Amino acid sequence: MDLDSVLKSRLAQENQASNQIQEAINAMRSDVEKSNEKVAERLRPKDKEPEAELKKEPEEQKIYKTESVPVSKKPLVYFSFGYEMPPWVSPLEHILTQSDYFVYNPAKRISEQFAQADIEGINALEKKLVKPLCGILGLNENILHPFEIVAKILNQGDLGDSFASVFKAQWFLTRSFVVVSDLSFAGSEELFLARQLGIPSIGMFPPSGQITPWQHQNCTVFHTPQNLQYLVQIIKGFS
Repeated sequence: MDLDSVLKSRLAQENQASNQIQEAINAMRSDVEKSNEKVAERLRPKDKEPEAELKKEPEEQKIYKTESVPVSKKPLVYFSFGYEMPPWVSPLEHILTQSDYFVYNPAKRISEQFAQADIEGINALEKKLVKPLCGILGLNENILHPFEIVAKILNQGDLGDSFASVFKAQWFLTRSFVVVSDLSFAGSEELFLARQLGIPSIGMFPPSGQITPWQHQNCTVFHTPQNLQYLVQIIKGFS
């Protein structure tokens, strides 16, 4: 058997294994969501009597209404690249933040990207992960905790701790709605995780224009860095 046939056979096996994992993940996610809905239904309080609501003091009603105001949700765009920051990162980040998006840039510390006022909005982001999937995908279950609970680990990631850096990247990735990845840097783990969690990924062509079969398989769409305005429209289409 020649080398080309071996590579094709291996790729086919990897695709089959990946599809089987995805089917198992989807089935488990569906079961967990149904279970959560049933629990939420049992715990949901019954409607209060109208007369009891009218008897409340004005200050109490004001507090109740304030707590019920929904958090304004801003989608999170996740940037993936290597040690050198590609030239498209800064202008695209500026455009997206001006368009009311959160952006995760691995080259910046968390405090440089998000203000204290953003924490509530970050916590409101949909997690593409449930607890049973953490074991399947080999992820730390603490990823499910809100920002303030894992702030110390995230801060250690900013300081260069290797374990915490990986945790920080995964924490934000699992809350993103799209990944923009520089394909000059393989970023294989992030692209794979995004695919398993159903997060679309946009692959930015390297200067050579050459990509690997693995990158081709794991990216949803491809784009060149020259036309960022069109890229923004693609990102908005995913949201």
